[in-house]
Amino acid sequence: CEYFQENKCFIVDQEVDKFPGCPKVEFDEAIWLIEKVINDPGCNNPLNQKVIDVENKFSIYVGEEQIKVNGVIDIVTELDKDTIEIVDYKSGSYFMSREECEKDPQLLIYHLAARTSYKNYPNILITIYYLKNKPITLAFNEKDEVGTVNALVRRFHRIKNNKTPTRRCDFRGK
Repeated sequence: CEYFQENKCFIVDQEVDKFPGCPKVEFDEAIWLIEKVINDPGCNNPLNQKVIDVENKFSIYVGEEQIKVNGVIDIVTELDKDTIEIVDYKSGSYFMSREECEKDPQLLIYHLAARTSYKNYPNILITIYYLKNKPITLAFNEKDEVGTVNALVRRFHRIKNNKTPTRRCDFRGK
């Protein structure tokens, strides 16, 4: 940052550690997180794996109504000829327990999308990689897939039939 010298931001004339929202702090954290991943000597480093897809934008259609569900999978790696791993990186401070991950709609949808997109791989692992904690790896089954589709259809109908939607939060701070 051209405005950063000797731990001081000259835009606001304050030390970087003394005011919230300094982009330098966020930049340094982003660099630390990236280095953590690419310097991992183990299996969490995508450079040590066979990467078959990165930032995979998917669209799947579920239920009789063919409800479209979109998403983006961070990275897909091949573990062996029958097994892929879907990795979702999380850089925040919030961590779900294994039990919460097993019920997380995002991870269940990723599994459903992988089942559709990568049909040559009968085995799919899903790893949520908390960069500030330990990764959690899961395997879902056909029963989970049916439950995911049913949950998506129920949610779709609840939204479609809501005649008086309200905001969950007001972005104007009120």
